[in-house]
Amino acid sequence: MKQLKCKINGNQYNVNLLSMTRESAEVEVNGAFYSVELFDEDEKKKPTIQKVPNRNTNIIENSPKPVSNNGIIKAPLPGTLVDINVSVGDQVKKDDVVFILEAMKMENNILAGSTGTVKNVNVVAGQSVLEGEILMEIT
Repeated sequence: MKQLKCKINGNQYNVNLLSMTRESAEVEVNGAFYSVELFDEDEKKKPTIQKVPNRNTNIIENSPKPVSNNGIIKAPLPGTLVDINVSVGDQVKKDDVVFILEAMKMENNILAGSTGTVKNVNVVAGQSVLEGEILMEIT
C-alpha cells in the first residue's frame, strides 16, 4: 500500500492507495473507501469518484489470515495490537481469535492457526507491529 498526500477541493489529505490500474484506483481517505476513475487530461473526460459501500463493515470476513508456521503466529500486516485474548499456558483451538490488530482504521481478528497451548506471547496491547513480526507461539 502506498501513502500519498493529495489536495482535494483545496484541502490536503493523506490518501492510502490500495490498488491501481491504468483506468482506475481504489483509495482510502480518512477511513472512507473510494473507487476513482483515472483519465488523461487530453481526453476531456470528466472523472468519476464512487464511494465503495460497506468496504469495512464485515470485519471477520475481511480479516487477514494468520501467517502461521509450526505454531508460530506472525502479524499478517502492519498495525497496532488493540487487544490480546490469550496468555502463556492458555489452551487455544484453531481459528480462535487470539489478537485484535488495528490497521488502516479497521479492526482485524488474528486467528490461531492451530490447536494447542500458548507457549509464549511476544507482544503487549498497544504495541505497533510490522508485517511478519512473530506475535506468539503455540505448541
